[in-house]
Amino acid sequence: MSPLQNDFFVIHVANDFDSVLESVLKTEFLTLLSEKYKHLTQNQLKFQFNNNITVTLKKEEFDWRGGNTRTMQFHQAGGDNPVLKLSGKTLQVSIGPELPSSTRPSHQRLPATKGGKRPGLAAPSYQQQSRGPQQNL
Repeated sequence: MSPLQNDFFVIHVANDFDSVLESVLKTEFLTLLSEKYKHLTQNQLKFQFNNNITVTLKKEEFDWRGGNTRTMQFHQAGGDNPVLKLSGKTLQVSIGPELPSSTRPSHQRLPATKGGKRPGLAAPSYQQQSRGPQQNL
């Protein structure tokens, strides 16, 4: 995993190909996966944080010419949305710094369109929770 605020993570399986996944609930998914892994194996699941991740690809599905690994490079940028750029065998992901641990996802309703219909929930945005007393205004 990258230490930056993005929803990407890679599951490395020994002696097999890797899976690159993206989830807005990355922390929750990995917490549950870790708990289940420990319950089944009595061992801790190992997490590695790095801005350069080597990914082993499944050979049968692709004609990669020149190897079966690729690199994901994570770079800090100013925005909250990832910018992906493929350069040869490297996928560059630019994203803002990690959010504080007090950050929680929230959904915002999109404004009504002409005709009064709402298209549904917007993509999650993130807000930092205050730690002080709450006041109702």
